[in-house]
Amino acid sequence: MVATALKTQTTIDRVKIFDANPDILYAFADTEISVTVTVVNAAIPSLSSFLPRKLGSPKTSPPSSRKLP
Repeated sequence: MVATALKTQTTIDRVKIFDANPDILYAFADTEISVTVTVVNAAIPSLSSFLPRKLGSPKTSPPSSRKLP
Protein backbone atom coordinates (compact mmCIF):
# COMPACT_ATOMS: atom_id res chain seq x y z
CA MET A 1 0.00 0.00 0.00
CA VAL A 2 2.74 2.50 0.92
CA ALA A 3 4.90 1.43 -2.04
CA THR A 4 1.99 1.98 -4.42
CA ALA A 5 1.25 5.38 -2.88
CA LEU A 6 4.88 6.40 -3.31
CA LYS A 7 4.70 5.44 -6.98
CA THR A 8 1.35 7.03 -7.78
CA GLN A 9 1.32 10.10 -5.53
CA THR A 10 4.97 11.24 -5.46
CA THR A 11 7.96 11.59 -7.74
CA ILE A 12 10.07 9.29 -5.55
CA ASP A 13 11.85 6.77 -7.73
CA ARG A 14 14.20 5.16 -5.20
CA VAL A 15 14.19 4.23 -1.52
CA LYS A 16 16.67 2.80 0.96
CA ILE A 17 15.43 0.39 3.60
CA PHE A 18 17.30 -1.02 6.56
CA ASP A 19 15.49 -4.33 6.86
CA ALA A 20 15.12 -7.27 4.50
CA ASN A 21 11.52 -7.95 5.40
CA PRO A 22 10.13 -10.01 2.48
CA ASP A 23 6.74 -8.27 2.66
CA ILE A 24 8.40 -4.89 2.17
CA LEU A 25 10.57 -6.15 -0.70
CA TYR A 26 7.60 -7.72 -2.48
CA ALA A 27 5.56 -4.54 -2.01
CA PHE A 28 8.05 -2.70 -4.21
CA ALA A 29 8.26 -5.48 -6.80
CA ASP A 30 6.05 -3.95 -9.50
CA THR A 31 6.44 -0.26 -8.68
CA GLU A 32 9.55 0.52 -10.77
CA ILE A 33 10.97 2.16 -7.64
CA SER A 34 14.63 1.25 -7.08
CA VAL A 35 15.18 -0.31 -3.67
CA THR A 36 18.47 -0.39 -1.81
CA VAL A 37 18.52 -2.82 1.11
CA THR A 38 21.06 -2.46 3.91
CA VAL A 39 21.62 -5.54 6.04
CA VAL A 40 24.37 -7.03 8.17
CA ASN A 41 26.73 -9.39 6.33
CA ALA A 42 25.36 -12.44 8.14
CA ALA A 43 21.92 -11.86 6.58
CA ILE A 44 23.14 -11.86 2.96
CA PRO A 45 22.95 -15.65 2.35
CA SER A 46 19.32 -15.76 3.47
CA LEU A 47 18.43 -13.03 0.94
CA SER A 48 19.50 -15.01 -2.11
CA SER A 49 15.95 -16.23 -2.75
CA PHE A 50 14.78 -12.61 -3.11
CA LEU A 51 17.42 -11.47 -5.59
CA PRO A 52 16.23 -11.00 -9.15
CA ARG A 53 17.28 -13.83 -11.43
CA LYS A 54 18.63 -11.32 -13.94
CA LEU A 55 21.30 -10.12 -11.51
CA GLY A 56 24.63 -10.45 -13.21
CA SER A 57 23.13 -10.90 -16.68
CA PRO A 58 24.67 -8.92 -19.54
CA LYS A 59 22.05 -6.18 -19.08
CA THR A 60 22.86 -5.81 -15.37
CA SER A 61 26.35 -5.09 -14.05
CA PRO A 62 27.59 -7.20 -11.15
CA PRO A 63 27.03 -5.42 -7.82
CA SER A 64 30.73 -4.66 -7.36
CA SER A 65 30.92 -2.69 -10.62
CA ARG A 66 27.68 -0.75 -10.43
CA LYS A 67 28.09 3.00 -10.56
CA LEU A 68 26.34 4.99 -7.87
CA PRO A 69 24.36 8.08 -8.90
